[in-house]
Amino acid sequence: QRPDRQGSSDYPLLSRFEGASIDGYQQLQFDRYLLPLGPASGAKALGDTKELEGRVTKIHYLFWEEPKPSLYQLYKSYENIFSEKGVEFLFSCFKEECAADVADLVRTAADLKLLLNGFMAFGEHAYIAGRIAQDKQDIYIGVYLKQERSQVAYELHFIEVEAMSTDKISMADISKGIEQTGKQACYGLYFETASSTLKVS
Repeated sequence: QRPDRQGSSDYPLLSRFEGASIDGYQQLQFDRYLLPLGPASGAKALGDTKELEGRVTKIHYLFWEEPKPSLYQLYKSYENIFSEKGVEFLFSCFKEECAADVADLVRTAADLKLLLNGFMAFGEHAYIAGRIAQDKQDIYIGVYLKQERSQVAYELHFIEVEAMSTDKISMADISKGIEQTGKQACYGLYFETASSTLKVS
């Protein structure tokens, strides 16, 4: 097994599959992220998505040594892990379920540079999206799986969004933040396009 990429680490919520090495790693303190919640709608066009903002961690895993797991084995393993850890399933698909006409969800995500490794666009794919509340945060998870002949790889994406509730923030908190720093961050609030109307998640 090859060593992990320097400076990388597993995300504490989900363990890696046995035999996998970290081949790519990225962590952004705050970024915008589109989480796919349905098949791709066309070439280089995601279908249903949820727009998120928060801390984003992406980890690309690759299997170098035989024996390697199959696409289905990876898919079922992470389905089981989601269930064991109480992760809410938002969407999942396997092979042709990820495609609408000629479009493929994971291939489209790779083409749109959502994934760290462009080679994820090749082969057959599976995908799982979920959400879990932990430590006063909503953590969204995207699991992108790929098998191309003997090459097996996957990416885990974690988006940490501040959970919003009426007892966490008040007008006094907002006023205090503006007085002290000139601004107040309110994560997890989304508005309709060109409107002051809040979206309902």
